[in-house]
Amino acid sequence: MNPEYYAVSSLETDILISPETLYSQSHINLPTDSIIQLDNTTNMERSPLITLTIHNASNNIILTNQTTSESITISSLIDYSLGTVFTIYNDSVYVNNTEISANFSGLFNLQENTINDIQISTGLNTTFDINVQWICQSDAQIVQGYMQGFSLNCNVTQQKKQVNRLNKYTNGVINQDISYDFSIDTLRYNSYFINQDPDITYHIAYQTDSSVFGIKQQIVHMSGVSINNWGISQGEIELVKEGVKGTVCKIFVV
Repeated sequence: MNPEYYAVSSLETDILISPETLYSQSHINLPTDSIIQLDNTTNMERSPLITLTIHNASNNIILTNQTTSESITISSLIDYSLGTVFTIYNDSVYVNNTEISANFSGLFNLQENTINDIQISTGLNTTFDINVQWICQSDAQIVQGYMQGFSLNCNVTQQKKQVNRLNKYTNGVINQDISYDFSIDTLRYNSYFINQDPDITYHIAYQTDSSVFGIKQQIVHMSGVSINNWGISQGEIELVKEGVKGTVCKIFVV
């Protein structure tokens, strides 16, 4: 995100809000060395849960995220049998609820705001099924509204902290964190949110005002939005919230 978008004050515009839910993408009977695409555009970096089922015996399986250049290598002196199911996290692999040996070049995450190309190699003349799950916005639960008095602030902090990368600790790393907080004086929308659980995160998209001279019209996507305060409810025909406040993990401008 460019610095000129770090701060917003008293913006009035349409808004789209959707909860971030677990999305599932499946492919069946793929040949070895197949590449699948996982669309993570306008979404923050995510840790996928991968379920891989092999249809032929194999002792060497490699998953490569060609977008991040990170890979997972699962190798064994003895073949894994037909029908073996591998449950793959971003830093570990399990078979039958037991962790097995696997070599990770780094954390196997989905890169933010892009399509991730994942290549799966399962050995000569082998096929496989794969299912990938990760958190992203729900296209089925989008609510449209209008916000008045929208303000966004950027907070940049630096601290010296211990970093855990694949359970290997490095001391004395300077880490810079960028976070955002926002407030909406008045939020109007016609569809009531079924769940306003504070543990649920949301995706918010809004468009900058094209009628303002010198401002290029753009769509801003906010990922990992937590609503800390839903404000006060008013209105009969349409629901009106006043004093909405929250935080944002990532912002993307398209």
